[in-house]
Amino acid sequence: MLRIASAITDCLAALAARQGRHIAGVLLILSVCSPVAAQVSVEIRLADDTVLGAGSPPPNGRLPVLFVHGHKVSVLAEPEPNYFLNWQDPKDDTSVRDTLDLAANSGLDIEPYYINFTDHDRSILHDANAISFAVEAILKRHDPNYALTGTTAVQIAIVAYSKGTLSSRLYLKSLREQLTNLPADVTVLPAAENGLVPRPGFNPVSEFVAISPPNHGIRPPVIPPSSIAASQLYNGRSRVLCSAYSNFSGPWGHGLLYRAERLSAGGRCRCRCDRLGKGSAGQPPGWSPNS
Repeated sequence: MLRIASAITDCLAALAARQGRHIAGVLLILSVCSPVAAQVSVEIRLADDTVLGAGSPPPNGRLPVLFVHGHKVSVLAEPEPNYFLNWQDPKDDTSVRDTLDLAANSGLDIEPYYINFTDHDRSILHDANAISFAVEAILKRHDPNYALTGTTAVQIAIVAYSKGTLSSRLYLKSLREQLTNLPADVTVLPAAENGLVPRPGFNPVSEFVAISPPNHGIRPPVIPPSSIAASQLYNGRSRVLCSAYSNFSGPWGHGLLYRAERLSAGGRCRCRCDRLGKGSAGQPPGWSPNS
């Protein structure tokens, strides 16, 4: 955690320097672009661990950074929320929050935000939708006129870990193009609750830092998981026969990793089942890994 916290701070220092805050000894940062939408209940924790809301004070930092945590396998084994475990728990001598609080880093002028996904079993697409509303709330806090005009010069940096990198990338992708063939539990959302819509020309995200992204899936267990999110992390297929899990179907189930990776033409996930030539077995008619 010490090494990760230091690397993240270096990345954010580079961003601060690019935006006018020059800090000594910085490294590079990954870059991404794009836009968003409007009105769902999302829990966003501030630096003091209070929840962002109408009564929250104005931000202290100039540069908003949204931290997106990873997947929680067992709430019983780890009762603490994952935003705390991933970004704030000092179990390895330090944490990202502790590092940001160091006096030596005060010049970064960062205002941290920690999104908290309380349902770890839902589709990763729902996490992406929550991120869109989190970005909206943060923009409104840093620029009160944004709620009136719909435009702002404020941009947010997103730092994501593990599963959080997939939901963040899907959110970013939705800003550039319409996500098609979405599962029913997403398409039935009222328009005001669906933030996964393209907004050409709107670029609220300045940087995207992906830590340990499971771009090629993770090793699935022998027993199919009951969690939709876990199934998506396994790219929807069993370890032994690469057969499709039955708890969900369609391109956003069996092929979410393919679709998340295709942020540019030709992008493709090379998951284990794909390498074995079984990557499209059981897919719906007309579906392909590059669709």
